[in-house]
Order: sequence, then structure tokens, then C-alpha cells
Amino acid sequence: MTTILKYSLILAVSCTLLLLGSSIIKRIIQKKRIENKIQTIPEFVFYDLLGEEFNSSYINDNNSCLIIYSHPECEYCHYEAEQIGLNIDLFYNFQIIMISTDSRESVKNFANKYHLLEFDNISILIDTLDVFHNAFGPNPFPTSFIYNKERKLVKQFKGEVKIEALLKYLNQ
Repeated sequence: MTTILKYSLILAVSCTLLLLGSSIIKRIIQKKRIENKIQTIPEFVFYDLLGEEFNSSYINDNNSCLIIYSHPECEYCHYEAEQIGLNIDLFYNFQIIMISTDSRESVKNFANKYHLLEFDNISILIDTLDVFHNAFGPNPFPTSFIYNKERKLVKQFKGEVKIEALLKYLNQ
């Protein structure tokens, strides 16, 4: 009886380790796939505050691009939006795309608070279908992606980032 119990225990532990190992390998493969996918601007479709489609082909090839994944309830996102609004003259030559998963009204209020709708080089977009997660992978708020004119990823920041750091990589 103890032999059967012993082998059952070994089998149960082996199966558990196999399942855990498989899960870890799947996550590593998924992470690598996303890392490879975001090396160039991935294809996506979001909608602006008027409900008009905005897709990745609308990104200007003549300028570096800053894509910010943000949320109106995120205090770090407020800091970055405020700093961009206050220093917009430093961002004049760059395209800025801010994407949020919150409601249209909440995002509009957020953008109005920092006067972001007043600038032609800033696009405020809504992600209601979790497209960002599929295109750029799971990320915290805020996450910033900086792409050069060739649409190649220069730098990714997870969390709050100072304006000086954004400009340093946008100018590369």
C-alpha cells in the first residue's frame, strides 16, 4: 500500500512540475513574441474622441513618435500629461499618441485638463476592445514607447518617466 501511495505522490508532484514548467515556458514564449512584435510599430486600430478610426498607418514617417498607454485615474499619467502640456514646445517635432482604455468622456476630460486637444501633433485615442494589450502586450499605466522615423523601437519606459528622458530618446 505504501508503495502505491509513494508512486502516486511522485506522479502527482511530477505532473504539477510539468504543468508549472509548461506554463512558464508559454509565458516566456509570449513575452518574446511581444518583444519582437513591438520592435517596429505594430499594426493597430483605435478610435479618437470623435469615434473616427486611427490606425498605425496614420503615424507620420517624418517624425519620431511617442506612444503613451495611459489612464485618467493614474496619478503618474496625470504627471506625464501635465509635463507634456507645459513643455509642448519641446515636443513640437514629434508625434504623440496617447491611448487609454477608459470611457470617452473620462479621457476627454483628462485631455482637456492638460490642454492636449489643442495641439496638432497629439492624438488622443480610446481602446475599448483591448487592442493595445494584443498589439503591445500587457503593460502598466503609464507605459511609453518611443519609435524613430523608421518606425523602430528606440526605448520603452514602464511607469512614470521624466520629460528629459523622453526627449533624449525622441531626438535619437
